[in-house]
Amino acid sequence: QPSKRHPNALSQRSVTFSSMLTEDIAEHSDEDAPDEHVVDWLRETLEGGAANLHRAPSRSVSKELSTTEHADPAASQTSLWVLPEVMTRCLSGELIDQPLSFSEAASADALAALDSWDYDTLALQEASGGHALLLLGEALLERHGLYDACSVERATARRFFLALEACYGNNAYHNAMHGADVAVGVHRFLSKFGLLERLSKLQLLGALIGALAHDFNHPGSNNGHEVRARTERARTHADSSVLERHHLHSTFTLLAHPTFDLFGTMPTPDRDACRKLMIDMVLATDLAKHFEFLSTLRALAAEHGSAAAEAAAAAHSHHTTSHHLHILSHHGHGHVAHRHEGASSASGEWKSPFLSDALVDVPLLLGVAVKFADLGHCFKPLGLHKQWTERV
Repeated sequence: QPSKRHPNALSQRSVTFSSMLTEDIAEHSDEDAPDEHVVDWLRETLEGGAANLHRAPSRSVSKELSTTEHADPAASQTSLWVLPEVMTRCLSGELIDQPLSFSEAASADALAALDSWDYDTLALQEASGGHALLLLGEALLERHGLYDACSVERATARRFFLALEACYGNNAYHNAMHGADVAVGVHRFLSKFGLLERLSKLQLLGALIGALAHDFNHPGSNNGHEVRARTERARTHADSSVLERHHLHSTFTLLAHPTFDLFGTMPTPDRDACRKLMIDMVLATDLAKHFEFLSTLRALAAEHGSAAAEAAAAAHSHHTTSHHLHILSHHGHGHVAHRHEGASSASGEWKSPFLSDALVDVPLLLGVAVKFADLGHCFKPLGLHKQWTERV
């Protein structure tokens, strides 16, 4: 850790991982003390002997959200939840049963967010007292008529959204605000480009819930770290799309509780269909598959994209014009006019391959939608884009 007085020089004091776990932070001066978040992270992720070392007391920024209060370090290490105490309070009903009150302005902001690319989830989080995911989740289900169409109970959906946002994690970027932001991005993508007609109400519900929960219970690391550190998550998911499978596992674990199961009143086939769609969607956010997606889209564009259609139309026009000139030299103007009108009507108007069931199936469509939305702060106004970038 660089010296605070001399940030460009490395500290001469040797600090090992094990010493950071065993030494009391309070014994160090502010100059030498390892960052408490680094210590907490090490306690959560290191294995073997380190997991059984004595846990030194640590200062906590927020006791309610701290994951370091457990007496047993092994229990903390293997815990599914990044915020176990908060999840315990959710499951007991302590958090879920608290009365909620939103200002009319916050509710109006949530509805307005569905109709603009410039939606500001960060501002809505502040205006709603930390309930951007809840407000936007409910607004999305209401906007698309999914409560009635998919037999979703409003009270159960509200409890699910509350638990989701409370237990998402307190990372600066991969948090409930990001989940809500991506869900609105998916909605905007599907709505703006006329793709809603491609989806059934059930598929749309699975897509929006998958987007809301796509980073649920995020530990603040990445897949490469999880595999190298041989974490419990990596072992559970066999080193394959570790975090994406962890988010799905966490979401399905939450849905397994009847209190939060917004799919609970659905017929089994519908429930299974939603689950399968969510799996495909969340796995699509694994950046290891990013270039595979790009390759698929480039091939699609080369054969069926707008530029390909324009090039084909230009070639067709050139061929038709040459043919018309040949006819003109032999038969006069009347035949040329007739043939030209026929060529123009035959070419028709280009349509995106995303509107075609034969060219783009629903899993690919929603995979692109969620990836688009996952990186969506890039198309926001510069001020918002900077805020999200700094959070990364």
